[in-house]
Amino acid sequence: MVHIEPTALATDDIIGMHHWMTLNALGAGDLYESEHNLKHVAEHVMNTERLQRLDTAIESLKFGDWREGEHHVESVLAGMADPELPMSEFIL
Repeated sequence: MVHIEPTALATDDIIGMHHWMTLNALGAGDLYESEHNLKHVAEHVMNTERLQRLDTAIESLKFGDWREGEHHVESVLAGMADPELPMSEFIL
């Protein structure tokens, strides 16, 4: 999978987008792309707890445990959604 890195987006949007790209790549069985996207998320995350969960997810993917990695990605992503975000925008 090839993608172009965003340059004109806010940091929160970049983080959220790469989380979703990670989940999509996991759904397609592409562990390499999933790990790649998580590394981009980690570049922008300042929260220590979130960063530790991302590191755990990346390690899971390195060892081929995509289900565990997916679980960690979802747990980090769950705390990021704007409470006012309509479901039509939340679901891909």
